[in-house]
Amino acid sequence: MSRIHAELTVGSSGGLAVRDAGSKHGTFLNDEPVTTAVPVRLGDRITLGRGGPTLIVEGLGTAPEIPVARRPGDARRLGRLVGVLLVLVLLLAGVGYGVYRLLAK
Repeated sequence: MSRIHAELTVGSSGGLAVRDAGSKHGTFLNDEPVTTAVPVRLGDRITLGRGGPTLIVEGLGTAPEIPVARRPGDARRLGRLVGVLLVLVLLLAGVGYGVYRLLAK
């Protein structure tokens, strides 16, 4: 196996392709030599050199990220909510400590 043996790329449509990176012993897709970038499908086997390590393609990447539309002021509302929650936590901690001190006497 070469130090940089093969390259997996994701195309603009999200498809995966494999190409040999000029390795000494070649890259094989389903036992066929890879000479140019070749599309990869589920269930394909990518082998580095004859009898070398094999990658079986069981998934083709992660789910696409869907942008979330945010309204102006959402961050400000979130900041206020975090502030209110922090004040409540501090009040509850103070009350809890006061009760603890009363019971400890």
